[in-house]
Amino acid sequence: MISVLKKTIILCAGAALALGAQAASIRVGYCDGALAEKGYGKTGKTEMSGAVILTPEMLEPYIGCNITAVRAGITTTEGMTGFNVWVRGSLDGENLESMALEEPQQGWNEVALSGSLAVDGSPLAVGFSFSQEKAVRCFSFTGDNRPDTRWLCKNGKWEEAKVNGVLSIELVVTGDNLPSSDLALKSATPVKPIMKEGEDAEIHVVMKNEALTDIYGYSLSYSIDGGKETVIDIDGVVLVQQTVGGSIIIGADEITPGQPHEVTVKAITGIDDNPDNNTLTCLLGAYTDSMPRRVLIEEFTTENCGNCPRAINTLKQCEEAGYGDRMAVVAHHAGYYTDWLTTDTDLKYEWFYDPTGQSGTYAPAVMLDRVVLEGQSVPVNSIGYFKDFEPTLQTAIERPALILFH
Repeated sequence: MISVLKKTIILCAGAALALGAQAASIRVGYCDGALAEKGYGKTGKTEMSGAVILTPEMLEPYIGCNITAVRAGITTTEGMTGFNVWVRGSLDGENLESMALEEPQQGWNEVALSGSLAVDGSPLAVGFSFSQEKAVRCFSFTGDNRPDTRWLCKNGKWEEAKVNGVLSIELVVTGDNLPSSDLALKSATPVKPIMKEGEDAEIHVVMKNEALTDIYGYSLSYSIDGGKETVIDIDGVVLVQQTVGGSIIIGADEITPGQPHEVTVKAITGIDDNPDNNTLTCLLGAYTDSMPRRVLIEEFTTENCGNCPRAINTLKQCEEAGYGDRMAVVAHHAGYYTDWLTTDTDLKYEWFYDPTGQSGTYAPAVMLDRVVLEGQSVPVNSIGYFKDFEPTLQTAIERPALILFH
C-alpha cells in the first residue's frame, strides 16, 4: 500500500503475460493473453467460426505495421478438423489473409501469415474456423464483456455468444514504428458509483504495457470536475504485454453529496508514444438520505411453463422469510409461449431478454428493478430455488433508494 497526501492506491499484479512476440512485434487484442479453463461450443454437424472485431481506435497506434500472425487460444481440439485462422475486413468479408494449421494444440496456437497485409486503420475481423461432427467446446472467453468480441458463426449465421468475457484471439503485428513506451489505461471503474455521505470512493483501474520495452516506475492521477490533479507515484515495473490493476481511494471530503462528479483518471509515464489511451473518465456521487428499498420483481411465467410453479414457490418462501414488505411482484405472461392472460405489453417486455433479438426467451425468469446483475449482460435471469435466489434479492435490497427533493 502506498499512501500519498492521504490518498491511497493499492496495486496488484494482474495476469502477467509471457513475452511470446519477437523484438519488433507486439500482440493486439482484447483478452490480454488469457485463456479460459473451460470452453464453450455449439452443437451440430457444421463449420464453426469465432472472431473479434478490432476497432480503428485499437489499431491506430500500429498503422503501417504488418500483420505477421494470428494467435488463437482454444481449450480443446477433440472432434475438430480443418482448423484455419483468418483476417477480414468484416465478419462476412473475403479473407485478406488466412492460413491453415494441420495440428492445432490445446492452448495458444500462433499461426504465421505471409506478412504482406499492413494495418491501415480500418477495422479488422480476426478469427478462426474449423469443422465439427458435434459440439467442440473449444471457444475460450475471459475477462470483462466488450462489444464485438464474442462473435460465433454456425451454419453461416453470425451471432454474439451469450457468455461473459471476450474471445481469446490476438493479432501479431510487426514493424519499425511500434511504440517503445505505451502504458494504456484500459478501465477506470467505481466500485460503488453512488456512496453514502461520508464514505470514501474507490475506483478500480486496469493498465497494460502495450509497447516494446518494460516500464520502470509510473504515476496515476485523478481530478474531480476538472479541478486540482492529484498525482500518485508508483515504484513498480510493468513488463511488456503485462496487465496490472489496482484501486484509487478518494477521500469522502472531496465528494460533495447530492450532485454528480466527473472523475478523470490518467496513467502517466515519462515518455509515452501513444498518449491517446492514457485517460478515462467515470462518474461518482454521494447521497445524504435514503429509504429502505422495495424491489420490483417482474416474473416471466405462463401456464405452459412446467417449471414455473417452482418459481412461485421461491417467491412465496421469500415472503415467508420476512422479505414481504421489501418486494413487489408482478407477472408477465410471456417468455415460454403465451396463455389467456398474455397482453401486448408482456410480449414487448421480452425485449429485456436480449435487445439484439438473436436469442430466445424462457420461463421462469425474473428481473429485479430491471438492473443488470454482476456477471450478466441483460436484466432477465433464471429464478432457482430459495437458497440460490435469496442472496440476489438481498443484494438488490441493499441498493440505496435515493430521495430527491424539489
